[in-house]
Amino acid sequence: MPIVTHVGVIGSAAYPKACRRFMALVVAHEMALTYAFQTLQGRILPADLSSFVAELAERSPRVKKRARKMIEKQKSDWMASHPPMRERIAAARPLNLPGAFTSPIPGTVLLSSFEKQSAALTGALYRHIYGSALPLDAIRPTHEAVDFYLDFTESNRRGLLSGKY
Repeated sequence: MPIVTHVGVIGSAAYPKACRRFMALVVAHEMALTYAFQTLQGRILPADLSSFVAELAERSPRVKKRARKMIEKQKSDWMASHPPMRERIAAARPLNLPGAFTSPIPGTVLLSSFEKQSAALTGALYRHIYGSALPLDAIRPTHEAVDFYLDFTESNRRGLLSGKY
């Protein structure tokens, strides 16, 4: 049973949180790519797309809600390599495994200067996609871009729900 391997590494107690985090990162990745590459119109682009995705997954209520719904509504498929996430989470609880290894150190320490390399790759990607149309002042520190994105999307969402738009 493949789930035993995953749960055995991080433990039954940590497994549900890790699954929710994974799904939040999937949703945040999709939203970040749409935001960064749909248009340059009025955009503040994050200097580091990887950090932007991680921060959206952490801070955006919309991301967390969509991830939760994805877990709840994911259907079984006989061609799938894994059962739906909610079934995996439910199967992890009774295993009651302690976890073979835990660490407070982030995985990025395994990569030399991850943030610097990620920012360089992000800049190269912007130049490849946008070319000379990329305004120099469009790329901002990631935390600024996340704040702008959250303010923009949440205010637009509130306006749509209230009938202002």
